[in-house]
Amino acid sequence: MEIKPKRYYELDWIRVIVILNLIPFHAAWLLATVPGFSYNNTESLLARIMGVGVIFVNQWHMQLLFLVSGCSTFYSLKRRSNFNYIIERSKRLLVPLLLSVLIFIPLMIYFWPIPKGQERFFCLLYRNYLSALFSKGKINWFHLWFIYYLYIFSIISLPIFILIRKKYYEKFFTKLSEFSLRKGGIHLFGLPLGIIFGIIGIQWSVTDQISIPRLFSYILFFIYGFLICHYENFLEAVEKQRKLSLLLGIISFILAFSMLLLHRNNKGIMPLKPGYNSIYMLYLTLRGMNSWFWVLAFLGFSKRYLSFTNRFLQYFLVASYPIYIIHETLMIILGRYIIKLKTPLLFEFLLLCIVTFLVTIGIYELAIRRFNITRILFGMKKIRFN
Repeated sequence: MEIKPKRYYELDWIRVIVILNLIPFHAAWLLATVPGFSYNNTESLLARIMGVGVIFVNQWHMQLLFLVSGCSTFYSLKRRSNFNYIIERSKRLLVPLLLSVLIFIPLMIYFWPIPKGQERFFCLLYRNYLSALFSKGKINWFHLWFIYYLYIFSIISLPIFILIRKKYYEKFFTKLSEFSLRKGGIHLFGLPLGIIFGIIGIQWSVTDQISIPRLFSYILFFIYGFLICHYENFLEAVEKQRKLSLLLGIISFILAFSMLLLHRNNKGIMPLKPGYNSIYMLYLTLRGMNSWFWVLAFLGFSKRYLSFTNRFLQYFLVASYPIYIIHETLMIILGRYIIKLKTPLLFEFLLLCIVTFLVTIGIYELAIRRFNITRILFGMKKIRFN
């Protein structure tokens, strides 16, 4: 009898929490930073607090998803051949991505805030969308860039995963995992991330979700996820050093954010001029390592306190993928009408979050969950009817 591998429910919790958190994250981002999305003053105190929240969450949320995806890849390759793994990835990622390109992304572009005086013509939706696509040579993926790059990472990382699993390299990675158990050892794995941002990141904006340094860091998180599940010493180190991870995360975020504030308020004190200068390189290095510290903290505390399952987790673990795919499209559409109520920013934020969540769950229940054709389109497993 085949023994099933141990299920790490903390990884399931992380996936669910991060995806559900995308609803308030995207609501804050749209209301506080996107011109024309809200009638409220984007320079108000609450809008600034939302903006800081967006910066903070942006340090770790997608990084966590890539790391958890790397963990899932480890277990997938234990059950499947390399060829079947590629087939499974294609079904789960490319099919929903094609659906998004045909339906969800054009709708987001159509309902996106436009300057006053311009008109929207639904009949020209696809013509304008395809024209923009081919003229610029790339697709505006919105939040669905994660699916696109996860598929690419899954394919190009496969040779690396094959090498990691070979016995020839087992001694090296075993010693590496044992080193991680030393105090601060697991945190040194953030050095490559600091180097990526501190050197490569100088040529790109660190706020861009899909800039070159971020893509390098995402694939590194993806590979780290695979390693963490392959060698249990890594997970043990993450749990034991969770408090240190949290402390380092707080300190590095405060330092990096303080440098940013000093630069904005008085450029003479902290001139963060892009280029190969010590201050700017230090700032970018802190940004890179800060992501690793927060990911370790969330993973460590999750392993300590979320190693269980319940009905909530079982439901949203299945529902989270469709929720991820459709939530921002619905938010942009609903937001166009919610902002017309001209309510205070806090109420507008809460209303946008609640209505988006309820409508998303309603669509999932009525149009996705119960039908195999829509389950396949959204990358879910088919259900068998007795």
